[in-house]
Amino acid sequence: MKKNLIFTSFHWNPKANTAHAVAIETYLKNIFVALVSAKRNNPNDDVCLIVTEQTKNRLPDFYEGVLKQEGVSIKTVEFDSFQKKEEQAWSFSFYRLSLIKKICSEKEYSNICSIDSDTYTVSSFANIWNDARSFVLLLDLNHSPDIQQARDQRLEASPLLNEEVSYTNYGGEFVAGSVENLALFVEVCEEVYQTLLQKKIHFKHGDETVLYIAAAECQNRPRITIKNASPYVARYWTSRHFYLVSSNHKFNPVCIWHLPDEKKNGLQRLYFYYKKHRRFPTDSKCARVCGMNTHAPLRPLMMTRRMLYKILKMDNRM
Repeated sequence: MKKNLIFTSFHWNPKANTAHAVAIETYLKNIFVALVSAKRNNPNDDVCLIVTEQTKNRLPDFYEGVLKQEGVSIKTVEFDSFQKKEEQAWSFSFYRLSLIKKICSEKEYSNICSIDSDTYTVSSFANIWNDARSFVLLLDLNHSPDIQQARDQRLEASPLLNEEVSYTNYGGEFVAGSVENLALFVEVCEEVYQTLLQKKIHFKHGDETVLYIAAAECQNRPRITIKNASPYVARYWTSRHFYLVSSNHKFNPVCIWHLPDEKKNGLQRLYFYYKKHRRFPTDSKCARVCGMNTHAPLRPLMMTRRMLYKILKMDNRM
């Protein structure tokens, strides 16, 4: 019986102009947390880091051994499709689509799931694999059509899609499905990608633009059904200036936390905690470490006010 694969891809290109051009050491610590937490919760699945030969040569000597001790392997696969000019923003993100195409063609696995390096897994992928048999799972970002990224992508997509198509902004942090379903989907992605290049459309948001258009195209392809992955993964923003956190890490919990603001903070702390204790903290402590249990500054004041109104039986008016 074929196994399932969970992987993170890493193509290091110092020349690329990326929005998250953080040091390689930070990425490696994030990747360790992402993959070891995935393996801990899914011991029967293959979990691996996939890199190019150029990237592997940059890895510290000890790194492969440390991952291997945790049951995580490192594989070398070249970046041979979805090539984009290296100096353009997010060019490295297309390595993920290149790998999905390659893995599907080899038919070694039943289902595959790509996760970002800045994720933390808290439970089993069993329900993900059940859905993967019938759907391609992508995360709906719930973007308003009025935000800049949505406007950018709509403008980029307009030469390819008609006005009657329903658009959904999907993130690239999570892509899952059976090998058969993903093979069909990545074929559509490549068609979209080539069309964007041929029409010389400059797209600013990397593979998310391709996923966005390909998912819309799939509405006319009955063999491919896209399903929102929000029951399984959530993106949390934890900065002081943009705080967007749901209690679905605790109640009706998802199994993967995506933590873009915690690359240099919470995920680093989890890495060092694991190195010291050979385990991760409890989920509630992890949530605190990653800023997910921190109330907005005025929330305690608001709750005190509500309590007083209730005690004094006053109208809760402004």
